[in-house]
Parts: sequence; structure tokens; C-alpha cells
Amino acid sequence: MKRALGWSVAGALLALGLWHAPPSTTAPAGSTAQRLLGPIAPAARDIQWIRFQGALLNGDAERALELAESALALQPQSTDGWMLLAGHLAFDRASAEREPDLPRRRAWFQAGVEVARRGIEHADEPARLHFWRGLLYLSKAEVDPALDPNGADALRLRAIEAFEDATAAGHPDGPEFALYAADPDRELEGAAESEAPD
Repeated sequence: MKRALGWSVAGALLALGLWHAPPSTTAPAGSTAQRLLGPIAPAARDIQWIRFQGALLNGDAERALELAESALALQPQSTDGWMLLAGHLAFDRASAEREPDLPRRRAWFQAGVEVARRGIEHADEPARLHFWRGLLYLSKAEVDPALDPNGADALRLRAIEAFEDATAAGHPDGPEFALYAADPDRELEGAAESEAPD
């Protein structure tokens, strides 16, 4: 119970940290939207993320998703942007408090995982997105194991795979978290305190 509460709090803090994190300032890689808007693309992207947060605060979740997708179109290489949207879907929309219907909650969680996977193909820092995907699985193994029909063990296996992918992509905390996912009684030593976007 204590561990589950800790992961719930960690997930909430990560999600809140993501929502209020400043957008990435990485130079555009050349999406169509970036080429069309040229030098004003970063400002347009920042405006879309601000509007995303405003739509969430106003309870207009569908509009928020549209705004997030448009922001990602303006800067698809933004690791923070992909993490922000994946976290919103997997932590907020797929929370048991917000979505008590299990099949719908599973669908929201899977949507968050898929956003992280999609981001890996475009983001400047794919290792962070692999790691983030591992955290999504690991947190839900602790607080909402029903999200997988095979329970917490299946979610932990997916977390291990994601952390191994993160390790292969160069994330320094991937090995430690893979070991932790395999043995939750293990203490995390020297690992990152948070994977919230910069």
C-alpha cells in the first residue's frame, strides 16, 4: 500500500511537472509545419502548448489533444512535447479516479504508450522516451495493475523491455530501473530522481 501510494504521488508530481515545464528550445528539424512557418514556428509551438494547458484547465480535453498534436507537428523532435502528451494520456486520462470504466481506461493508457512510441521515431532524445515508456508501465503496475489483463507482472515485463530499450539507446538509468522493475523490493541506487522534461 505504501509503495502504491508513493507511485501515485510520483506519477501525479511527474504529470504536474510536465504540464508546467517550459517547452523544449531545440532547433526545428524540418517538419512541413516548421518549414511553412519558418522562424516563427517555435513561438507558434509555445502558444499551442499554452493553449493546451488552458484547454485542460477549462475541462476541454478533446480540444487539448488537438492543440497538443498541432504543437508536436510544429516541433516533432521535441522530446518534452511527446512526454507531456504521453503523460497526460497515461496518468491523467487513464487514472482510475477520472476513468472508472476499465476498458476505456485501458484504451487511454495504451494511447499514452503509443504516443511515447510515436515520439521515439521523431524526438531528439529517443532514450528518454523509451525510459518514460518504462515509467508509465512501472507506475501502473504499482497503482493500477488491472490495466493489463495479466496484471502487474505483465506491466512489469513491459517496463523491463522499455528500460532495456532505453539502455540500448544510451539512457544511463535504464539498467538500474530494469533491475528494479524485475525486483520491486530492490532499492534504486544513484538513479534519476525524476524524468520530467527539462
